[in-house]
Amino acid sequence: MTTTPKRTTRSRTTTTKSPIHAVPPAAMIVSNGEAPAEDITEATKGDVYDNLDRLRSKLPEVRTRQPLTTVPVIKRPSQFFRTNPDPAYTMIVTILEYGPTDMDKETYLVDPALWDVLKGETRDAQLFLVVDLDRNAFIWPVKLPRDEDGRGASWAESALEMADLAKREWIKIKGSKATGTYRPTEAVDDLGEPEWPTDENGSFSFGQLLRKAFGQKHYIDTLDHVVVKKLQGRL
Repeated sequence: MTTTPKRTTRSRTTTTKSPIHAVPPAAMIVSNGEAPAEDITEATKGDVYDNLDRLRSKLPEVRTRQPLTTVPVIKRPSQFFRTNPDPAYTMIVTILEYGPTDMDKETYLVDPALWDVLKGETRDAQLFLVVDLDRNAFIWPVKLPRDEDGRGASWAESALEMADLAKREWIKIKGSKATGTYRPTEAVDDLGEPEWPTDENGSFSFGQLLRKAFGQKHYIDTLDHVVVKKLQGRL
């Protein structure tokens, strides 16, 4: 005779979980043992968009712009930019580029008294005032072709065309080694008019901007300038 084993029935205990509150009652919220300054339940009643003062930031609504202390001199603009169309904000000068590598070269203005002395080390360049979408101002020196051999003519002519186009349109440029020219990319959207650097007295003159860009350190007006000494092997 076969005996069927009996099954053992285990009793289950049902545990009732306490409800989870997404936001604790205001009476339970304390800070450093003190009661909250505002009853959250009462404060959140109604349509928040009918009481915009509750959402308003405590920060000042008017934020002043940082004073313009420097104006970088760049090899070429890397982002979308505009060129100042006012003829008072461009000029042809003589520059000297110096640095341990091409990437590290800095640009110096050369006084006319030293043009003949430093001939062969200098280049003529047209300076442009440009600004990007973040209202950053730059000086862009476009090197002009050398008279004796015309080197860099295609790059220079192309850069001048880009500078002229940027007087009317927001563009970004990229160089093509295959053609020796720059190619523009125009902004898809209407980015509005550029904001040129100003202070409490109004717009900066080009002279003021060049002083911030070059100053005395990057202005060569004597043979005792540190760059001239290095070029001539003098201490």
